[in-house]
Amino acid sequence: MDLRAALAAHRLVAIVRGDDPDAALRTVLALAEEGIELIEVSLTGKDALSVIERARHTLGPDRPLGAGTVLTAEDARATHDAGADATAFTDEGIHTVPAPRTAVVEPVGAGDAFAAGFLAGLLRGATATRALRLGHITAASALRVTGDHGPLPDPQETEALLGLSAREWAER
Repeated sequence: MDLRAALAAHRLVAIVRGDDPDAALRTVLALAEEGIELIEVSLTGKDALSVIERARHTLGPDRPLGAGTVLTAEDARATHDAGADATAFTDEGIHTVPAPRTAVVEPVGAGDAFAAGFLAGLLRGATATRALRLGHITAASALRVTGDHGPLPDPQETEALLGLSAREWAER
């Protein structure tokens, strides 16, 4: 998703936070049902990660869902694990890449794997979008196995995944 284009088109990001996680979840789902396209759950709310995880489960993988007040690397890993989309802010703009559908055997290590893939991509000179995708690919390798890391796709498959159009990537 091109967040800048989405903001220009919708002109609104709904930010949800509060002391009652069930009420926050109901709010997220009501906003989505009423057609609000861009929704963020602030980590300052009680059990915000649970709200994100339950909202992602209900809304499905194709609906934009963000996390706000992400202040540390651990916050970023935790929000990714909960199902928030991955977003990078660079001098060139805002880049958001949804997590691909992946069969989850165990979530241990997925956030660290995402961070490793993302940083490896940046260190290799990849664009922010390609680095985010590489983060998702490495996170998926961890999610598919028991333990904290699994086998990565071979280099040709990885390159093919990185080369998908935004639409093809979102449909995965």
